[in-house]
Amino acid sequence: MTPEIQSLKVKPTSTVPYIYLSAREAKFIFEGYSIDPQIDKIYEKVLQWFDYYLTYPRNFTILQFKFKDFNHQTEEFIIKLLKKLNYAELETVVIVKWYVYPAIRQKSIEFFDKISQQFENIEFQLINEPAK
Repeated sequence: MTPEIQSLKVKPTSTVPYIYLSAREAKFIFEGYSIDPQIDKIYEKVLQWFDYYLTYPRNFTILQFKFKDFNHQTEEFIIKLLKKLNYAELETVVIVKWYVYPAIRQKSIEFFDKISQQFENIEFQLINEPAK
C-alpha cells in the first residue's frame, strides 16, 4: 500500500496559473497566466511535491499545460520538471499535453518544439485551442 500524497492546489490570479496536482486522481494541471516575476517561488513547491510523488508514481503521469501566456521562469520550471520525469527510472508513462492558445501561438509552438525534442522518455501531444 502506498502512502497518500496530499494534493497541491494554487489559486489563479492575473499572473499566476491555476495549479492542481493530485496523485490520487492522477491530475497534474497548469492553467492560465504564468507571468508573475516571482513565479519561481511557487514552482519550487511544485518541484518538491513531484520529488515525493516520484517515490510512488501512478501508472500514467499526464501533465496538462494550458498556459494563456508564460515567462522565462515558467520555461525554466517546465524544463526542470521534465528532466526530473525523463531521467527518473520510473514505472510510469509520462505524457505532456501542451495546449496552444491563438494569442501566443508562435511562442507556444516554439517552446513545445524545444521540449519535445529534448526528452526521449516522454510522450508529447500538441493540442490547438480554438479562438474564442
